[in-house]
Amino acid sequence: MKPMKKIDYEYQLFFLDCMSQSKAGIYARCEEIHIKREIKSSFDRILSGNKKLEDQLSNVDNVLEEVYRYVKDSGIEKVPIDTLVKRWINEM
Repeated sequence: MKPMKKIDYEYQLFFLDCMSQSKAGIYARCEEIHIKREIKSSFDRILSGNKKLEDQLSNVDNVLEEVYRYVKDSGIEKVPIDTLVKRWINEM
């Protein structure tokens, strides 16, 4: 499966899981929803035409969750998500 389709699929599964929760559950996960949406958008921009990166990402299980954990663990709130995604790719 192509990496962008894989990331889209992962996001759809995540989003459907969130929407199956109560309103309070959705509200509790709103930050996670926002960050994962930003990560998905970053990959849309970064992956366009980058065959080498696509090949690298095709070997990673659950890309969206791994990048989300990296973003959360970085503890840098003022750094744009695009920058953190690029750092994760460079460290991969």
